[in-house]
Amino acid sequence: KTLEKIYFTFVRPLLEYADVIWDNMSISLNKKIENVQLEASRIVTGGTRLVSLNNLYMETGWEKLKDRREKHKLVQFYKMTKNLTPHYISCLVPQAFANIHDYNTRNASALPVVRTRTSLYYNSFIPSSVRLWNLQPDNIRLSPSIQALKYSLKSNISSKPFYYYTGSRLGQILHSRLRMQCSSLNQHLYRKNIVDSPNCICGLTESTTHYLFHCPRYTAQRQMYINSINVPINVTTEILLFGSPKVAPNQNVELFLAVQTFVIRSK
Repeated sequence: KTLEKIYFTFVRPLLEYADVIWDNMSISLNKKIENVQLEASRIVTGGTRLVSLNNLYMETGWEKLKDRREKHKLVQFYKMTKNLTPHYISCLVPQAFANIHDYNTRNASALPVVRTRTSLYYNSFIPSSVRLWNLQPDNIRLSPSIQALKYSLKSNISSKPFYYYTGSRLGQILHSRLRMQCSSLNQHLYRKNIVDSPNCICGLTESTTHYLFHCPRYTAQRQMYINSINVPINVTTEILLFGSPKVAPNQNVELFLAVQTFVIRSK
């Protein structure tokens, strides 16, 4: 959690300073700046280079920088449409179709697309923001305030459960690697062509489920930590990795601590 706060406070603001202006950068530059966030997310979670980027974003609950820039552009453009910016900026907003003609069309509240001749201008702030604005539903475009707009833009973001921050740093790393399928289990390594076989020493596929529930090498540790978990639902691999909304928050914390202790003690 501390590493995440450091990134949010000291690093990400630098990656987003005046980003509504330079969002028209090339694909290669966009990938370079996104790689900074990806590296930060690996540091925060303890993920390895083997981790899937989709799994990494699911683990952190962070938005891609490109998506955040689009939301920043919508907020800035909303301010311009409501004259909350200096006049020399607000006057750049094209008039809506409803102010241009008297026809009651379905896109009366939309804005005419800015005509461009070059890709550089096409991707610049005003033309791209107009296109982005027209794609938004009415609850976004007709937001009564900045706060309401920001709330609507955040409505599709799922926050990470607080119990993901449970346990020691080592326990959190090992647990998250199991969730992201980038651990040292042979099945995870085999998928990345690092080992020749996905099988465990005992002969069965060394999957997460096999490790947590069945492998005879860890029977003593399993009996002590995994089998002693007391929750009012059937314990599955998914529950051991991600927790469950069906149990109390303190039970999820105890569950995570038990799994992490099992992973550490089983080495």
